[in-house]
Amino acid sequence: MQRKGFTLIELLVVIAIIAILAAILFPVFAKAREKARQSSCASNLKQIGTAHMAYAQDYDETYGGCWFPVDNNSPHILPNACGSPVTFWTLYLEPYIKSSAIYQCPSGTLANTGCRVPNVEIPANNTHLRSYNINITFVGWNGCKMSSVSSPSGLIHMMDANYHFLFGDYAPGSWSYTEPYVANRHSDGANVLWADGHVKWMKKDSITPAMLNP
Repeated sequence: MQRKGFTLIELLVVIAIIAILAAILFPVFAKAREKARQSSCASNLKQIGTAHMAYAQDYDETYGGCWFPVDNNSPHILPNACGSPVTFWTLYLEPYIKSSAIYQCPSGTLANTGCRVPNVEIPANNTHLRSYNINITFVGWNGCKMSSVSSPSGLIHMMDANYHFLFGDYAPGSWSYTEPYVANRHSDGANVLWADGHVKWMKKDSITPAMLNP
């Protein structure tokens, strides 16, 4: 007996069913993939937080600042308006991390993330390409004592970023100056590293100036 093949109508029905299933499943897969990236990003920040803690213990319980002085011959120099050569926080954490890959969020890093400061051109070799910013209102330019923080579990240390700096009330324009610097790349939110070392995902609009000020 000769086997009957599919008719054109049957093929169209099958194609339509596949298209419907794809439309249903693709967003689910994309959401699961982004959730995995969010978890990987949180792990990066957790490791960075651990490195900051280790650094602080080695330096008389002092958190590292946004940048630190370097020799004039260093290849990692930030042109500073004050005239002294400095470089960013990533280099002082080098002895405390296994790989500089943790500085990059898997959901995306701007090509110039590591080279942007308002009104300052920074060489591409200034330090590692990075996806996270540091709260200068907390650590300052040169660091601060752990004892100066009364509630480390409620104080932001670092978070997903578009640029290098994160300010609280310290900056001109206050919070309006900070907001563009927060990267809203994980399901309409950002991963946040707190001063006590724990990491939490937060909606961008739930991050307040009070969380940035010691």
